[in-house]
Amino acid sequence: MDVRPLIKSLKGKFKATVAEETGLLAADKQIVPFKGKLKTYNPKKPNKWGYKIYVLASAQGLILYKEFSTGQIDPMEGQPDLKASGNIVLPLLQPIPHGQWHKPFTDNWFTSPALFTTLHSQHTGCEGMVRANRLLGCALP
Repeated sequence: MDVRPLIKSLKGKFKATVAEETGLLAADKQIVPFKGKLKTYNPKKPNKWGYKIYVLASAQGLILYKEFSTGQIDPMEGQPDLKASGNIVLPLLQPIPHGQWHKPFTDNWFTSPALFTTLHSQHTGCEGMVRANRLLGCALP
């Protein structure tokens, strides 16, 4: 059974919902519990087995858009290569209207100066926790 038509249909519905959403958003990863074949295992998560998806959610917790993890994370066409974490966030934010300064929040895996600079040039704000190894020589007290 091919699930791609279902996923394509859902993406269209999510894009329509995103256009109505304004302001605060969150980009994050989730594991959908599943114990069959072709799954991801992460021993540090509450749901250790399942499919990994990347989601864009509203401040109310509604999932507005999602991308299924396929293992390979390539840069989006027409966008700079921001390594794995940044290359995930940019496609998630594509459905939102540009130039309206939406503010997505990200956790420390997604946050990087390169991502924030790219989003700022596209008139999208961003906030996130930061890892010390992603500061490119900036020293924090």
